Amino acid sequence: MEENPSLKRDGGDEDELETCSKKPRFQTDDSNSDSGPIEKFQDSDVVTIKEEALSAEENNDGDGGLVGLREADVGIVEYVNEEDGFQGVLKQRFQDFVVNERNKSGEVVRLSNVEPPENDVETPVSSTSPVLNSTDIDRLSGLIESNNRSSSVNIMVLKDDKETRTKMHEAVRAFSSKLESSTIEVDGQKMIQVSFATQEGRKRKNAGWPKKRPEYCKFALYKENKDINDVINIICKYLKMSTHLFSFAGSKDKRAITVQEVTVKKVFATRLSQLNKVLRGIKLGNFSYVKTPLSLGDLSGNHFIVVLRNVTGEDGAMNSAMCSLRDVGFINYFGMQRFGNSLIATHQVGRAILLRQWNEVIDLILKPRSEEDERDRWRVNWKQTKDARSTLEMLPSNKRHSAEKELLLGILKNSDNPIYALSYIPRTTRMMYVHSYQSKIWNAMATKRIQEYGLKPVVGDLALKANDGDSNKNAYVVTDSDLNELKIEDIVLPQPGYNIIYPTHSIGDQYKAMMEEDGVTLQSLKHEVKEYSLPGAYRKIIVKPSNVNWSILKYNDSLLPLTQSDLEVFEGKAPPQSVTDGKLKALKMEFSLPPSSYATMAVREVTKMDTSASFQSSITNY
Repeated sequence: MEENPSLKRDGGDEDELETCSKKPRFQTDDSNSDSGPIEKFQDSDVVTIKEEALSAEENNDGDGGLVGLREADVGIVEYVNEEDGFQGVLKQRFQDFVVNERNKSGEVVRLSNVEPPENDVETPVSSTSPVLNSTDIDRLSGLIESNNRSSSVNIMVLKDDKETRTKMHEAVRAFSSKLESSTIEVDGQKMIQVSFATQEGRKRKNAGWPKKRPEYCKFALYKENKDINDVINIICKYLKMSTHLFSFAGSKDKRAITVQEVTVKKVFATRLSQLNKVLRGIKLGNFSYVKTPLSLGDLSGNHFIVVLRNVTGEDGAMNSAMCSLRDVGFINYFGMQRFGNSLIATHQVGRAILLRQWNEVIDLILKPRSEEDERDRWRVNWKQTKDARSTLEMLPSNKRHSAEKELLLGILKNSDNPIYALSYIPRTTRMMYVHSYQSKIWNAMATKRIQEYGLKPVVGDLALKANDGDSNKNAYVVTDSDLNELKIEDIVLPQPGYNIIYPTHSIGDQYKAMMEEDGVTLQSLKHEVKEYSLPGAYRKIIVKPSNVNWSILKYNDSLLPLTQSDLEVFEGKAPPQSVTDGKLKALKMEFSLPPSSYATMAVREVTKMDTSASFQSSITNY
């Protein structure tokens, strides 16, 4: 393994200074001595980007449809330094992208043990002959989603004996603590009637849980090349439980190896650990019991290991770029993952929601991506017939747990009420649409802010007060007297909302102008459907990663891993080694980022390479 020669943090030797001596773009006077009027950068001051992503107007198929979303389509344009960059393949293999969550205490979440705690209660897990079939599970999920406490679901008892009925009642209790069940008889047929639990019913449910044990089991979830929601669905299918009992601090990349904490209510660790015998690409471990569940945002960040394969750059150029990432940072753009990989970007759906164009929202979600593609027959059917039932019957297997399926079920239930139909889509997904629109506006404004004012604080910028608490109340407008105390890393831009302030220089007006071009006003952001209301938030323009490290590897076999996962460490497998005479070269980088900052945007800063799926697929065959 060829280690980077300039990793020393202390001492500041001459070799490191020489390697990292290049200036950031938009170089400014650090003295901030000019307290006069703000001087904007002219067009001639902006360094031309050699490989800027295609704009939406340039990147179409002739009929106005996007061939593939590129960075500039969502406002990702600028860089903080003037390095030339180099090309490399990002995520050629999912093992090339490793993410470990950092919990609220700042500790890196690891999978290092798969055994339940001592004296845990063993509850066998069976994946065969379930007493509740998939249709029963779907009906129970629908009951919970409806939140109609006067409704109930009847499940037929196929084998009328006490043992079967007892198992069915236990399965209902395990599925969700919100439900209770009783045995009834309808036309001579025994049925299990399931309804929302009364207070007395909830007391009975609690009877089997140890009184002194905290209610939530917390565990480390290790997954390979899988989406977190899909993983939770798989676990719930085995355990015959509701997904509502599970919670986590944040979603991680799908095409990656990731480790994060998850909590589940009143499930024994032994029961969870037994799933390791049947799950593939998923491991559960490091079990403990805690008093409170995780909520979105309950983390301090993420630690990344990223491998770029088949890189074309010289070693010196890669070292210099990594020095800049460590010492200067990168523009804190929302990455391409925020906007989806399909031709219909999520921010387009979000805009339609904010404009209350409900039928347009539905059509955008279900719109064909390619009418010639056989896999899109079901979308074409929807476009031509607007018939939810026949479209559901045509759904491919990879859409069994999807927003599209839930939406079609909602339309089937009430075709005359599109808001009701949309409510069938999980709330986190619905919120993703409107947050994606916010993110596109933020990206565009970050680009304009840097183009016009460079990389120094200026009068009219926004910063946050140092004290903890609600950041929406801690923002203030930068004045002359603040300039000597602030760095560019302290400056924030707002994600559009009705409860935040905007910069008082030209960027504030450009927020309003850009949204008005979309038909969106500040009043639109306060939505009558409460969950679509956007109070706004603040986001730092520049982020400097911590724990930055890197090395240059040589290899011959593109199929062999160049990272070591937690599971491989746990299993005692040897770490991969650089091949001295390898014909191919890779850059392995490691760093930590705060919550909601995108590793792909850090990689982009290093390589000056478009991170969109459409571009990456053009340089690799993954």
